[in-house]
Amino acid sequence: MNRRRLGLLLLACVLMVTAGILLWPREREPEYQGVSLTGWLTSYDSGVVKGNRRSFQKNEEAASAVRYIGTNSIPFLLQWMSAEPAPWRRQWRNTFQKLPHPVDRLGRLSDSVYGLKWQLRNRLALDGFEILGPDAASAIPDLIRIMRGARSERLWFAAVHALGSIGKDGLAPLIAALEESPVNWRHNFSVMSVITSMEEKGINITAALPAMLQSAGDTNYVVRSGAWLILEQLSPEKFSLYLPVLAASLHDTNEAVRVSAATLLVDIATNVQPALLTEATNVLRSAPPELLERIGDARSDE
Repeated sequence: MNRRRLGLLLLACVLMVTAGILLWPREREPEYQGVSLTGWLTSYDSGVVKGNRRSFQKNEEAASAVRYIGTNSIPFLLQWMSAEPAPWRRQWRNTFQKLPHPVDRLGRLSDSVYGLKWQLRNRLALDGFEILGPDAASAIPDLIRIMRGARSERLWFAAVHALGSIGKDGLAPLIAALEESPVNWRHNFSVMSVITSMEEKGINITAALPAMLQSAGDTNYVVRSGAWLILEQLSPEKFSLYLPVLAASLHDTNEAVRVSAATLLVDIATNVQPALLTEATNVLRSAPPELLERIGDARSDE
């Protein structure tokens, strides 16, 4: 069999497989007013500002439609979030590029059929969770599973951001991620950034403070410097909520937590009662010099 006939045979096989993929029945997306979930999310722009009245109204219309679809959208959002190009597709492209023309074009057929669709789906999924917020709480077990079994950093980060979008019910698994050992500095900083964004939305993040304080005293310089960068961005108006936790942390069994809490109380917190301020000062005075130096170095490089 000559190369031309072999190429035509391969072409026929590939076209049959591609047709099968395209024609295979898919689960129908939920709709609102005749527009699919994809259609509404595509018209939504999470970065739009209220100053642009027309765009803002369009955004509100799209968000309202997604909220109307509600929890029916969650299976699709989870599926789109997890979408990534399969290794075989990359191998497919590389293999066909080595074959003679016109068979070499079959490698690009995968791109023309799927393009960067998976990247768009990823973004739409995050927008969907942002819109649904607390209404997507039923997705938390699946998001935890995705986060723990993520095949890529992108997928892990996506699950973390989705948990943050859900709100207070998503806080507990984020705290658990902060407490994981050994510490992954990229993950640690990303989780704390998401928790800080939750605070900006008015969510009480008090429960996360002990884990964040532990990171602030971590032996890894990158972990503790990132933690202090986040801690010093906490809203001053919210410190009245945090004072009881910081006071309790002065008696934590972990010395790094005690010293980190004392540092926050002495240097950053506002409206600290004199007795509590004195207690925090005493914790710092009795702390090992190397621990104070470790925390001081992390703060000075913010």
